[in-house]
Amino acid sequence: MNTTLVVNGYEIRSNSVVKMPLLTRANLMNVVFEWCIMDMTCAVGADMSGARMVGTRMRDSNLRNVRFAGADMSSALFSGSSMHGANLTGVRAVGTEFQWCRCGGANFSGAEMPFADFFGAELTGADFRGAELIAANFHGAILDGADFTGADLENADFSDALWNEYTVWPEGFTPPAPEED
Repeated sequence: MNTTLVVNGYEIRSNSVVKMPLLTRANLMNVVFEWCIMDMTCAVGADMSGARMVGTRMRDSNLRNVRFAGADMSSALFSGSSMHGANLTGVRAVGTEFQWCRCGGANFSGAEMPFADFFGAELTGADFRGAELIAANFHGAILDGADFTGADLENADFSDALWNEYTVWPEGFTPPAPEED
């Protein structure tokens, strides 16, 4: 069954292409829009909690303060998007791509994110407490003040990542030493 949802004049349904949608403060709770192409979306303050957005592509989008809590965004692509202050608590994001995203202050606590890709992402002050980040890629990410308390970082890649004295690591975890020039 392929249901169509009309929000702010935009038709959103699974397997569709939506050209630069304006979804600011839209209520998309529990909506199913899988494998959609929604690049350059502006959804500031929207509520997408509980949504099924598996494989959806929202590259170069403005997703500041969006509530994704409990959503399934596995295999989704958010490369280059601004997700400052986004609430991603308890999301399922297996293999999701956050390359070059700006996620300062985003809350990923309790998220299931094995194989997530944060290559080059700005994650200043991000909250990863209790998140499952097995084999996640943080290569070149900025982690100043990020909190990984209780996170599972088994086989996560932190090569060339930057962090400071305010970054909190899980008990017993030793981040790799920064490479010297």
